[in-house]
Amino acid sequence: MLEATAQEGETMLGTLGVECALPAGFYPGNDIENIGSKEDKMRWTRAEREDIRQTRWRRMNAILIAVLFLLGAWHLGRGLYIEAKAQLAQWLISDAWAQTLAGGAPVKPWPWADTWPVAKLTLSVTGQDVALYVLEGANGSAMAFGPGHLQGTPLPGEAGNSVIAGHRDTHLAFMRALQAGDELSVERRDGRIARYRVNAMEVLDKRDTWVTKNEGPTR
Repeated sequence: MLEATAQEGETMLGTLGVECALPAGFYPGNDIENIGSKEDKMRWTRAEREDIRQTRWRRMNAILIAVLFLLGAWHLGRGLYIEAKAQLAQWLISDAWAQTLAGGAPVKPWPWADTWPVAKLTLSVTGQDVALYVLEGANGSAMAFGPGHLQGTPLPGEAGNSVIAGHRDTHLAFMRALQAGDELSVERRDGRIARYRVNAMEVLDKRDTWVTKNEGPTR
């Protein structure tokens, strides 16, 4: 703390107070560049560098946390959107099937859909009831919402070999638990129910097209 007052014979203007906190080794009137030991200067330099380094790390961590938070929020929102979309689609497909049963003619679940429900598949496996709407067309757009009926083969429940395709890890995941003797019911669009019993199971390659041939008993 420095105080300066006017000398005798000079006009008294007031008291000037100057306060400054100087590091150890600094004294007024000396050249700052030459004050302090070399060890003190090195210590101050290391401290400043460490402060800068820690500040950078804190900023980087904050940015990383913000990015991870945004990515997590985006994935969560996307997952909720897909789930909501799937639930809405199933409700619309169910409503279209009810209209089909009432009128007998195919009804699209939404105006721009390129598929429609042709049957309802129900079964009980491992104590759980499964109900699936079979959509027309074994293509990606149809099988995104349920199992699809392969065009060119009889409709489910009709005479001949009806082929139903689907993703084994989503809608047709229940097939892993199927056993010989299990029963499946297929509701046709005329309201009739066709029942099937599992006799055998076999994994086929996509090139095994013999399953699409209408030979032998109804399958």
